Order: sequence, then C-alpha cells, then structure tokens
Amino acid sequence: KARPMKAPTLAAFSLPKAITPRPRATAPGRGTFLTFERLVPLVLLGGIVAAALFFRLFGMDSVITYYPDTYGQLRAIDNLLSGLFPISYQYPPGIALYLSPFFVLLPHTPATMQAAIVASGTLLVVVGYLACLKSTGDRRAALFFAAALALGSIFVFYSRVALFDVISTLLIALSLFLAPSAARRGPLALSLYGLLVFTTITARYLNAIILPALILASIDTTREPLSPRRLVIHLRSRAVVTVGLIVSALVVLYLATSYENFTRLISPGHGSIVSLTGYLPRLGQHVYASLIGLGIAWRWQETLIAACVLIFAGVGARRLWHMNRSLMLAIGWLIIVWSPVHALYVFFWARYDMPAFFFVLLLAALGLSTTLSWLGNLRLPLQRIAAGSLVIMAVSLFAVRQVALDIFYTQHAPSVVNRYREQDYDVIRAALRDLDGPSSVLLSSQALGIDRANPAMTSYDLIRHSASYGINDDSVARLLSYVQAQQERGKTVYYHYTAFEDLGWSYHTYEQDLDTYFIALQQSFALREIAGVDERPQRLYVLDSPSATR
Repeated sequence: KARPMKAPTLAAFSLPKAITPRPRATAPGRGTFLTFERLVPLVLLGGIVAAALFFRLFGMDSVITYYPDTYGQLRAIDNLLSGLFPISYQYPPGIALYLSPFFVLLPHTPATMQAAIVASGTLLVVVGYLACLKSTGDRRAALFFAAALALGSIFVFYSRVALFDVISTLLIALSLFLAPSAARRGPLALSLYGLLVFTTITARYLNAIILPALILASIDTTREPLSPRRLVIHLRSRAVVTVGLIVSALVVLYLATSYENFTRLISPGHGSIVSLTGYLPRLGQHVYASLIGLGIAWRWQETLIAACVLIFAGVGARRLWHMNRSLMLAIGWLIIVWSPVHALYVFFWARYDMPAFFFVLLLAALGLSTTLSWLGNLRLPLQRIAAGSLVIMAVSLFAVRQVALDIFYTQHAPSVVNRYREQDYDVIRAALRDLDGPSSVLLSSQALGIDRANPAMTSYDLIRHSASYGINDDSVARLLSYVQAQQERGKTVYYHYTAFEDLGWSYHTYEQDLDTYFIALQQSFALREIAGVDERPQRLYVLDSPSATR
C-alpha cells in the first residue's frame, strides 16, 4: 500500500552540516574596522602629510608670477577652455589638460594655478605611499618613502612656485602604478587610462620615454614569468592595443591642430634646445640630481649623501627584483635612461630630474626597510650597534640636509622674492593706478602680474601676442600696427619693460628674443620713462609720438 507523501519542510532545503558556515571566534580588538596595527600607520601618514602641507604653504604670502612658463600655461588653459587651437605656441597640451578642471571651478588667476600646484605636490606624497604599499606590501617602506617626498627639498621648492615639474612627476607616477590594474579593466577604464597617458607624455615632450616602462609595468607576472614570449603576447593584448590606439588618436589630433607650432619646436629658428656641446658635464649633473634632488653640486656632504642613497637604492632594487620583476624593470628603465636623454637639453635644471629622483627614493626607502629587517637578524649586539649607527648616520645626513633646505625656502626665499621681484612690481603698479584707465593701453610681457592694478586699462599681453604670431618681422609689424591704431583712437600707449627684455629672454621656439619688441618700438616711437626701479630691470615707458628716426 502506497504511503502518502509528506509536505517538504524547511529542513529539506538547509545546507548539509559539513558545509554550514559557523561564526568564527574573534580575538579581542579584531573584527573592528580600525585596529591598533592599522591606526598607527594612518596616524604617522597623517603627520607626514601635515608636514608636507606646512613646508609647502608656510610663508607663501604672495604668488610668484614672473616665470615665463606661468604666463604661457595660463594662456594655454584659457585657449583650451575657450576652444581656441592651437592652445599654445610653445608648450604641449599636457599641463593645460591637467589644470583645466581647476580653472573650471576657480578664478582664472595665478593664485588658482599655485593652489593646484601645492595640491599636486601634497597629493604626490599620498600617491607615493599608496603605490609603494601596493607594489611591495611593506608599510614601513611606504612610510619612509612618503616622508622623503614630504621633506625632499626639490619636491617642497617646486610645489611653492609656478612651475610644473611636480605635476609632471605626479602624472608619471600615476601612469606607472595604475598600469597593472588598468590592463585588467574594461573599455571605459582603458579609455580614461589612455587619456592619462596622453596627458603625461605631453606634459613635457621628453616624457614619451616612459612608454616602454608603462608596458613593462602592466605585465602580470604572477601567473607566468617574464620572458620575450610573454612580452610579445602582452603587446598584442586587448589592453595594450586599446590604450595604444587611444593615445595615438589623441597625438594625431594634437598634431593636426598644432602642426606648425610643433615643427617650430623641433626645428627652432633661433637657438636650439638640444646640444651635444658640454653633454658629458650635463650628464654628470643630471645623474647627481637624480640621487640628491636639489643641493650644492659636488660638495663632499652631497656626494656622501648621494653614495648612501645609491647603496640603499641598490638594496631595494635587489628586493624588488625578486618581488615584482616587471615593475623593477620599468623603474630601472626610467632611472637609467632619464639622465642621458635629458642631458641633451642645452640647459641643466635639477627639476628636470625630479621623476628619476622620485623612483630612486622609492628604491632607497625599500632598501632602508630591508636593511632594518636585516639588522634585526644579527646575532651579536655589537654587530647590531655598529651597523645601526651607520644606518642612522646615513639617514640623518639625508634628512637634515633636506630639512635645512626646506627651512631656507620657507623662511628666506619668500623675502628674497618680495625684495627683488614683488617690490619692483609694486612700483609699476603704483604708477599704473594713477593713469586714466579707459584711455590707456599697456604693452607688457608680464601683464598678468600688473594689469589688475588698474582694471579699467586695456592690457596687451606680449606673451599671448608671441604665442599667436611668433617673434619675427611679421609679429613686430603687427604690434607696431596695433600701437598706431590705438594712438589714432586717442589712446595713450605704455610699455612695461621687464627682466625678460633686459636678459634678452628667448623661449628657443621663437625666431628672436623678447627684447625685439622694445627695440622696434624705440626705432619707431619716442619712449619716455615715467617709472622705474634702479636695482632691477623694471621700467614703465609712455610712447609719446613717432620718432624722427622713423
């Protein structure tokens, strides 16, 4: 006789006892979001970031606006946001692309640019910490690296002035350390990463040498060791091809809108930014700056510091080679090729070597952490004391030198700038305030520094004029025609003579120097000085009437 079926119960759908999850007992303090072990590094990182902000902001009571790059990039940003192409006569678009979001939200002033640079310099500290921690898993090394970036004199100084090497270094670091994760993402992430790479390599033209490093860093070596075959497969992967096509398309678009300006840069009619004359001495300077950042060249203290940094970097490189070979190859490529390539520049500036110094410090921080672990394994107390003393001396030499330079920049450099630059501008500004603004026109290569003294006055920026027409016979003729037209309208035309004219300043992309305009005006008009500074080349002239020599 058939038995009636029973209705199913909830027990029939329960998991077998063998795989039923059981709550795990947690130790006191575990299971909370912030444990003591996690809190201490965060507190230390917060202190490091606070120190970075202090050294980058202390004593900044005035905005420095006298660098040529400042004016050129401000105009490039204005042109980009206004849809005017080419956006710059002398600069690639990377910096303008990076800074444009700041200027969408904030006023179009040098103060906004300076705020963005300070923020980028501080963000570099955080990015360095996270990148080192993610790449090595060594929290102690990450804290050492963040501290070196926060206190490093080259990072502090160039976060306080209107130059863009901190931004360029930040873009390079982001491009390199985001490469592995970007390679595993979808089309949208790859498109954004491609835009980041384009912005990075056009922040400065020579930044294109990072491209092999990005390819190396994006290779996943956890499943298969790095080999020529693995590299070829990776080059044909969806991620590399997608990013390559996006970057190539943006480069073609840039060249299509700025072809004439680009050809002027690579084949300048006046001077050249590339020279083999004095190449070896410049190469030595770049290598030296890659190890110490800023400093007095070739003194025994800096040389000893460079040797200590090199030793720790070697230890760190050896450890990173065993941990992440593709990343080590990428960083090694950047460090090795950076100085030889940048030594081709006709001028040496230590700020050009900031990215190489950044990666050297990363290896040195990892090497220092490795050395401290090695010291703990020494058996004899005397060995630990001797080796520890050497490590403390090396770290102290580096740290004391960097902090000493930071103190100089925060206490003495602002007063020097005010005494020799801003006070001179104040003399010109005072004279401009007394002018009849609506009937006045000011010609200046530094209009952004003084034209707000009399807002009713019309300012004609010679940097923007040069960006549009170059510095040549045609641009001079255009300027003379503009002056004549303003005088015919009853306007009084003034000329602001600056250090740019006094030094014969050249962008090396133009055919002639900036003093070409002043010389041409002298030959065509009678110039009368109405204000000036004796110690520094600041003058204000009025163009009275055509001269007899015309």
